[in-house]
Amino acid sequence: MTWHAGTFYAAIEALEAAGVPFGEIKLVHANDRLEVLLGGATEAAALMEPLVSRAAAAGARKLADLRWHGGIVAGDDVDEATAAKLRRALNRAIDWLRENEDRSRQEVLRDLEPAQRAGGLMPELVGVKAYQADEFKEKVEWMMARGFLSEAPNYAEVVRSK
Repeated sequence: MTWHAGTFYAAIEALEAAGVPFGEIKLVHANDRLEVLLGGATEAAALMEPLVSRAAAAGARKLADLRWHGGIVAGDDVDEATAAKLRRALNRAIDWLRENEDRSRQEVLRDLEPAQRAGGLMPELVGVKAYQADEFKEKVEWMMARGFLSEAPNYAEVVRSK
């Protein structure tokens, strides 16, 4: 997995939820996650479709479904008017995907077997939301408890969203 990306943290959360203590989780970076999983170099891998289906077809079993918690970040030189334009554009794109679900489904799921395409697997389209202080605090505490942060960042200094 890519260090400190969304799947990095999501995989840790899923393993902990399955009862694996954090101290026993050994994460490795893998450029080809499917290959290292199927080749036995690692016991588990955080994969996205169509790799989940390919791993299952090769005999692997799914342990958990992970939900991507992404974020869009910008430097201090991006003013609020520009940030608002970006949020509006993203929300317009999500609206278009909702309105054209059949077309977008075919594009997103084209690498899956036909039987899997009909059943879903589309990402949840929730739109752009501001990063709330309570969610930020919860994530900071989680990261501090695992040693990913040496000191807690200040929400007001890190997050500037409307």
